[in-house]
Amino acid sequence: MRTKEKGRVTRATASGKHSLELIEAALCGDTSEARKLLLAGARIDVRDRDGFTPLMLAIAGRNQKMATYLIEQKADVNRRNKIGQTALMLAAQGGYKRLVEQLIQAGADVRAVDNDKRNAISWAATRGDFPEVISTLAMFNAKPDVRDVRGITPLIAASLMGHAKSVAVLLTLGADEKKKFRGKTAYQMAAEKGLTDVCQTMKAVLKNRPPAAAIGG
Repeated sequence: MRTKEKGRVTRATASGKHSLELIEAALCGDTSEARKLLLAGARIDVRDRDGFTPLMLAIAGRNQKMATYLIEQKADVNRRNKIGQTALMLAAQGGYKRLVEQLIQAGADVRAVDNDKRNAISWAATRGDFPEVISTLAMFNAKPDVRDVRGITPLIAASLMGHAKSVAVLLTLGADEKKKFRGKTAYQMAAEKGLTDVCQTMKAVLKNRPPAAAIGG
């Protein structure tokens, strides 16, 4: 009986060690090592101290090949880190359109929001000018007009960051340009910052957008 218990402890210890090594492999983008570790019993959805899984670490570390491999190995695409981010949000903020598509195909929840109520579109709009990522997410029913806990919408975020292409896509998708943050619309804030490209883009899109496209509220 003791021998059997000892064997269980040994296997559990080995599994834990391999799981920690998998985190390192994901960070380094070493798919060959990851393959060996998974075969040796590493837990594919092990988390680090911040709640990141190997899949999330691969995406955050720009290791798209590793991320694709982990998705193919059935990593949980809806796990969350400590601030509530999912793999999809991380892929969106990195501008990884192909990875966003792979995650959605694998069952990623496009309507998920983090602890501050930001969805994947919010992250894409904030971190870069990624119109194709935003379009892809919206095509799979992610809300383009969601407010975070501070009241900021993706349109407001993209406008403040000077992401004119993302602003154009969001408005085309029906984002409400009348929504305000601290009493000001996205256009007003962009104008105050001297973001001419954003202001011109908003005028051009709104001039040609059918009134029915606007989202209320």
